[in-house]
Amino acid sequence: MKRIIAIVLCVLLLSFCGCSTAQDETAAAEAKDYLETQLDIFKNAGKADVDEVISNPEESLGGVNLSLYYKYLDYTIGKCSATDDSAKIEVTIKNLDFATLMEDYYKALEPYYLKSTYDPEEPGRIFEKLVNSGKYKMLENTSTIELTKKDGKWSVDDPEAFALALMPGVEPIF
Repeated sequence: MKRIIAIVLCVLLLSFCGCSTAQDETAAAEAKDYLETQLDIFKNAGKADVDEVISNPEESLGGVNLSLYYKYLDYTIGKCSATDDSAKIEVTIKNLDFATLMEDYYKALEPYYLKSTYDPEEPGRIFEKLVNSGKYKMLENTSTIELTKKDGKWSVDDPEAFALALMPGVEPIF
């Protein structure tokens, strides 16, 4: 009798697991595709792409071409757990050491700001020179990105955390 009860319980357990597995696998594949598309947008962003998204990018970024932030970006999408409307995806990001890069950038800006002449493109040239210097090591971090599906479309739950994940070495301010 115990054997029959154990078999029945195993069959019930397996049938419950099997019901959501196909849906979860489909949701996980969709979520991974969405995240990969978002990461590729950053990885392949050119100046024109940034200009379309940000109004007055040169003014708001101090003359810095935002695509330089992602020039060396690489990523690997790892494990994903998903349901129909939410997903958690592990992503390993490789990019320049932004903590050191930004520290050097702000130090390099000091003499510029002390000048009596103003060249609005100088900060951008300084940043580009630093990014292309080969001086900064590549860092790698692994983050869990959470997504939510509303009205049939996936979106990143915390865009700020996502942005920070793309810049290894940078710590949240708050």
